[in-house]
Formats: sequence, structure tokens, C-alpha cells
Amino acid sequence: MRTSISRRRLGLAALTGFTGLTGVASTAFAPAAHAGRIGRLERNKRTVVAFYTLAFNGKRAQEAVNRYAGPQYIQHNPLFADGTKAFVDAVTAFTTQNPQVHVDIRTVIAEGDRVLTHSLITLNPSDRGTVAADIFRLERGRIVEHWDVVQAFPETSVNDHPMF
Repeated sequence: MRTSISRRRLGLAALTGFTGLTGVASTAFAPAAHAGRIGRLERNKRTVVAFYTLAFNGKRAQEAVNRYAGPQYIQHNPLFADGTKAFVDAVTAFTTQNPQVHVDIRTVIAEGDRVLTHSLITLNPSDRGTVAADIFRLERGRIVEHWDVVQAFPETSVNDHPMF
């Protein structure tokens, strides 16, 4: 019994959406389904960028929450409480204390219901900054959950690879 699939059959399966294993066409490669998925991912990316840009750079955390957050906001950063009120309070205090803070989102990646951003956060123009990777989970186009990992932007590196 032959268990491998030839490259030609695999390519044909990818083009037609036919798996051959169940005899049913797969929707994974259907143009309409693919376009819908890509559209949702792009909308989710725009939502996250707009949310963080408005909250931090625009200094309008409450407006950001009203426009882009869901009814619940689960926070995985141990320094912040759950909920949109906690987000608004923390960001408002932070941006008031650091009026020149700027979040420069350099990379945005979306997969499924998650969006990842890779950013440089500076407190003022002379600050080397902090590098952050933030992960957001969205439901029905609204942000409902957040994780982050941060590190100071180093002055030197033992390798020649940039942070971005």
C-alpha cells in the first residue's frame, strides 16, 4: 500500500481544495473563505494598532477602550489588574507621568484570533526605550485579552543583529 502522496497530487490537492483522504473538498483553499479570513486578520491588526496608538500616543485611553475593547479585558501582565477600567487608569497615570511617551509599533502579525505587535516604547526623545512584544486576543473584532513581554533596549549587544 502506498502511503506517500506525490508532489503532483499534493499540488493538485492544494489548487483544487480536494484532500483525497475523505473525498470531500477542503475549504482551506477556497478563495472566498481565504479572502474572508485574510480580511478578518487585517481588521484585527488595524484594531490593535489603533487601540494602542490612541491609548498611548494619543493619550486617550478611555476612547481607545470605548472603540476597540470588548466587554471583558483579561490582563496577563502581573503588574496590572483585569478590566477596562484598570487599563484606562493605568495608561492614564502612565501617560500623565510620561507625557512624551511614544509607542512605535514596528511589526504586526495576526493568526487566528490573536495579534502580536513588536514595538519600541520611549518615554522621551532621548530615551533608548523598551522593546515590547504584546499579544492581543480578539472576539468579534474587539480586544478581550492581553499578554506582554518587555525588555530594556540594550546599549550594546554580543551579536550584530538589531532588535528590529
